[in-house]
Amino acid sequence: MKKVLIGSCGGVTGLYLSKLFRTSIGIEWELWGLDAESAFATEQHLDKFCECPKSTNKDEFITFLIDFVNSNGINYYLPTHSLETRTVSEYENIIRANSETKFIVSPYETYRALDNKRNCTQSFKRIGLNVPKIYCDNEAIDFPVFAKPEIGSGSKGSFFIHSIDELLYYRKKEPTLLVMENLKGKEYTVDVVFDNEGALITYNQRIRLKQQSGATIYTRNDFQIDVYDDLVNISKYYICKGVVNLQFFLVNGEAYYTDVNLRYASGGLPLSVESGIDLAKLLIELMDGNHIDRSLYQSDRKNRIMYRFYDERFDIL
Repeated sequence: MKKVLIGSCGGVTGLYLSKLFRTSIGIEWELWGLDAESAFATEQHLDKFCECPKSTNKDEFITFLIDFVNSNGINYYLPTHSLETRTVSEYENIIRANSETKFIVSPYETYRALDNKRNCTQSFKRIGLNVPKIYCDNEAIDFPVFAKPEIGSGSKGSFFIHSIDELLYYRKKEPTLLVMENLKGKEYTVDVVFDNEGALITYNQRIRLKQQSGATIYTRNDFQIDVYDDLVNISKYYICKGVVNLQFFLVNGEAYYTDVNLRYASGGLPLSVESGIDLAKLLIELMDGNHIDRSLYQSDRKNRIMYRFYDERFDIL
């Protein structure tokens, strides 16, 4: 029986992937989980769990990871959190040289170009994609504006600024704060999967209708505008591998890109899987280096809605 290790397994994505692999038809796995915390609901879906160092402690985390996968014969590793995937990407060559565990992440050069939101916006503008305006200091500003950290996960640290006094206040607290025009339109997430060479395999587009703590809890498929050509254009300039998600706003019939996350989407990914992207099978095929029949993994594009409800777990200690 193959062993699958899910990193940062205590988060929303780790919980979903553990359930996905546990219920995949015709596939049996021994599911392992790693997380820097030990109190979460994912453990009920795992065969084994181990607490690990935080991925921000890079050397300690990578040393632990290599020893862990070697000692326990882990066949496949799925890093999930944004900080975890970035660290794994940075140390990819060291991990591969010192273990036989299979995993897939985007190259670190791609992280440097797209993980920073300022760099990403400027990069996308250079290749001809629509992006929101970034305001510079001493520039006339049309309030309200949207502010976010240059590097962040989900919607954490993002907020609206309504006046120059507010802007000056937040600028003192965070000089690198990204101040962008407030786009008014439908907000989309695109779940995308690229192969090991960076070629587009499949994608699904959905409207982000409601979120809670950065995780999507109400989302619907929508192909009112098809961004296939944009995804192909991005893949010509930047090598992305595995699962990636992008956010854009539909404004006057055109897509304006606001974020690229070189990781699984937080929360809404189950809708894309339900729509025909057999992600568990596809990930294993990719990590095994097999040829991918793209026709087997395309979204059915049905007008499908996902509602997320939270459940409870009770333990007696």
